[in-house]
Amino acid sequence: MRSVADRFRAWFNGLDPFLIVARVSLFVAIVNNHSNPVMALLLGVATAVLYFQERLLRSPWPWLAIVATLGWVQIQEWWLIDDHPVATTYWLLAIGVSRFGRRPDDVLALSARLLLGFLFALAFGWKLLSGPFVSGDFFEYTLVRDDRFEPVAVLIGGADEDDLARERGGIAQLTSTGAAGDAVEVETGSRTRSLALTFTWVGLLMEGAVAAAFLAPLRGRWQMLRAVALIGFCVTTYAVLPIAGFAVLLLTMGLAHARRPEVRRAHAVAAAAILVWNAILAGLIL
Repeated sequence: MRSVADRFRAWFNGLDPFLIVARVSLFVAIVNNHSNPVMALLLGVATAVLYFQERLLRSPWPWLAIVATLGWVQIQEWWLIDDHPVATTYWLLAIGVSRFGRRPDDVLALSARLLLGFLFALAFGWKLLSGPFVSGDFFEYTLVRDDRFEPVAVLIGGADEDDLARERGGIAQLTSTGAAGDAVEVETGSRTRSLALTFTWVGLLMEGAVAAAFLAPLRGRWQMLRAVALIGFCVTTYAVLPIAGFAVLLLTMGLAHARRPEVRRAHAVAAAAILVWNAILAGLIL
């Protein structure tokens, strides 16, 4: 009797890689839509229509229609949109445009490599040139301000839940009623400060490694470095930062670039593990 791992391997290898990428990308678009309920509904309808229609998934026009709709909404609210919906839109555009190619899977693989390389290169460069980031202040502030990071700040950083709530209250009051020049001091312990510095520099070095791996003209077995760098970044980063939607987007692009079945499986398993772990952090399971 074959083991569960063997059965999973045989099942996964029998799937069409493009259809995996296309179907997961539709769900990623729903998650990374900047919490716009109308867009979430429209994307949900599009996903329900396209998911089982292989002919439509392989056509460029549904993808370009989705991109046009997302782009129009993002232009209308450009000052509110963060990088995750924008990166998702670029990826859906890459899927649509690749369908015009004579070898669409090769076009999509190259698009994935370049998009990942430049995304990480720009992130690495911006952070390296940003004083508040390299000093650790950004992550220290984020650990306090963003309640999604509270489990990390409490369990690893040693912060007190009541102190975090008080700090967030002060920041919220400053944001809503503060005048120009007003400030609020965010106080954290040395352990939280050390955690912020660790996140800052480990993350920065790993982003640089991903950018270098995907932009470098690697050949043969050296291409495995791309998968190692990307999966390593996602697994370590999103184990503590509960942003599973963006992690799955990155890993889906990595899967589209991968050629070897075992490398594609590694991306898929990493994405599933991050989703489960983020659900645990959010208290949705266990």
